[in-house]
Amino acid sequence: MVAVSFTPDGNYIMFVRSDKSTVNFRYLYQMPVLGGTPKQLNRDVDSAPSFSPDGQQFAFVRGTLNPFGNQVLVANADGSGERVLAQRETFSPAQMNVSWSADGKYLAVVSPEVVGTASEWILTVISPKTGEIKKLRSFGAPARAAAWLPDGSGILVVALDETGHGQIWFVSYPQGEVSRFTNDLTNYNTCCLDVSRDGDSLVTVQDATLSDIWVAKGDGSEAKQISSGEPLGLGLDWVGNKIAALNPRLQWIAINPDGSNQSQLTNDHDIHLRLSACPDGKQLVYTSIHEGKFELWRAQADGSSPVKLPVTGLLFGGALCSPDSKSAVYAAGNAMWSISLEGGKPEKLNVPLALAGYSRDAKLIFYVSQTHQDTVMQSKFVVTSATGGPSLYTFDVPYGAQSPTFAPDGKAIAFLLTRDHATNIWEQPLAGGPPVQLTKFPSGQMFAFAWSPDGKQLAFSRGQNKTDAVMMSNFRQP
Repeated sequence: MVAVSFTPDGNYIMFVRSDKSTVNFRYLYQMPVLGGTPKQLNRDVDSAPSFSPDGQQFAFVRGTLNPFGNQVLVANADGSGERVLAQRETFSPAQMNVSWSADGKYLAVVSPEVVGTASEWILTVISPKTGEIKKLRSFGAPARAAAWLPDGSGILVVALDETGHGQIWFVSYPQGEVSRFTNDLTNYNTCCLDVSRDGDSLVTVQDATLSDIWVAKGDGSEAKQISSGEPLGLGLDWVGNKIAALNPRLQWIAINPDGSNQSQLTNDHDIHLRLSACPDGKQLVYTSIHEGKFELWRAQADGSSPVKLPVTGLLFGGALCSPDSKSAVYAAGNAMWSISLEGGKPEKLNVPLALAGYSRDAKLIFYVSQTHQDTVMQSKFVVTSATGGPSLYTFDVPYGAQSPTFAPDGKAIAFLLTRDHATNIWEQPLAGGPPVQLTKFPSGQMFAFAWSPDGKQLAFSRGQNKTDAVMMSNFRQP
């Protein structure tokens, strides 16, 4: 279940959900508050519905894959009369919410788009009558949830600040001027925000993550916790014989496998998203957000001598160091590119945009393919030769699988999977058969994992992501 709300009259609960037979394909249901059988209203719905002031219509978002896009749709209160109001190209399908203004004249959405050479999150207002679109404000860091203030003076938006924490911002209407609404240490989830009809209260979601780093043998056995206290490891890799880990300030640190000798790999005021160590252990590449633009950097293995690589149009996400340790592979526009770690002109690669990784011997690549079949979103792991050609292996992606990568020997795809309320590392053998569980934790969550260069050690982060609803009251935005 991804979204829950009430109808304006308070008589029904509206909710959006999928199930194991419809992976990533969601339905909108209506159910009486006093109980009863849920009634399906609409199919392929990716946001909570936002009702018009008279309760006769609602708006919602639908992500599309071919091409990548987000549609804003309007339907009657009973789900009938569905129509597409606006279509926006995006690098992040289905990651968008919609809010209907109290006067009924406008919808507000934050649309993730590529503008020129930059990825931006654009606060956009749309006329529900004509579909006319007006860009109000652009955010240079991830943003999503938006909510009109009842008096129409502006829109509240949840977006990341310079520290990588989600905060709430006020954007005036129609001027588009932005100011901070919150300025605290809380991390507000960009997913969710709503304002009461009288404008006196709002509700959002705060996230708090507890995460420690563990190190086990390459087969997942004999796991030992090596860190405690500050949450570490929401991103992980190995840089030579050290572990690279992402800290709460979205900076990368290096730490020995026994937990000793922690040092900084990055230490600035930018948001860092992903780090990829080169197989030779001498260099690393990472992405960052600087003044609203995504940048690609390479540095020595200890983080020294950082150099920005001359790439443009870098999409939200990360980059990979190539298997030969000579170049960085990244996504830009609608293609994958490679650039030498020494700089120079990028080269377009003949690999899928959904490239997920290389085998360590550089002979294989794999990517995730997503297609619609009737009402089912089918996701598959596809393994091909790194030099091109037809698929060599194809497997269904297990429901909820995350962070796929090749196992060190290249004979399986490993991923995180939560079953029976516990996240563990699983492997899908290329030889076939069902996925095999590698680690055996009976509870708790995992956030990231990585094998050492020799494959003999496995680092992973474990803990708990705590999510709480937060209400703020008695505020007045000037």
